[in-house]
Amino acid sequence: VLLDVTAAVVFAVIAGCAALLRYPPRHWWPTTPEPRTWALDRTHNRRPAVRHYRPAELFRCGTTLSLYLVVVLAAAVLLFDLAYLATFTAARSGPGLAAAALALLAAATGGGRVLVGRLADRLGRHRILRFALFAGGVAQFVLFYSGEHRHAVGLLLGVALAGLGNGCCYTLLVGLVREYFGEDSVAQNFGILYSAKAVGALVGIGLATLFVTAHAFTAAAVLSLAGAVLSGRLSQPGRPKSLLPAA
Repeated sequence: VLLDVTAAVVFAVIAGCAALLRYPPRHWWPTTPEPRTWALDRTHNRRPAVRHYRPAELFRCGTTLSLYLVVVLAAAVLLFDLAYLATFTAARSGPGLAAAALALLAAATGGGRVLVGRLADRLGRHRILRFALFAGGVAQFVLFYSGEHRHAVGLLLGVALAGLGNGCCYTLLVGLVREYFGEDSVAQNFGILYSAKAVGALVGIGLATLFVTAHAFTAAAVLSLAGAVLSGRLSQPGRPKSLLPAA
């Protein structure tokens, strides 16, 4: 009954929101900020894509594979935490803390995206993505240590850091797709890269079922840190990494 009622509520809310959505006119610009001011503001204006890439052209770009793998790794760690955290915590500190940890993970994953989005607008999506994935990797060690030693506060801090770190990838992905591959096919290009979440689900759930506790959290941490390293190699397709002439 609970699942049926939840499904009905979710369907009604999503359908109601969808009915209100409208596409803006092509190349629409908001009333603020003024275009010339925005163009000169380095804290908000990012370099546009070199050109508009169609979905079929994505697979010719090395950046596509790197970004796809970053999404796979981020999704794997987040879904591992969602699948395993409650069981891990309940076995050591009881169902009450397990429920609180899972609720905080969901809240941090959702609410933290607003904070991450604001930071990305000011500091750059590329930089924030790398920092967030690094934080998500560190969070796995915090979760394991605090859970094993029954430190409730430490566990909840680790949960918040994990949700904020690995959950931010989806928020930044839309902007990165637009920044790297242009506007014309942004929805289709985003869909292709977002499909990496399905691969990440297989990896994340596999971690939760195949490894014992310590190895599972260590493996999740390694995956998130690997994503942070890989995200440092992302660059706009077609744009040289250096404008200096070769020696």
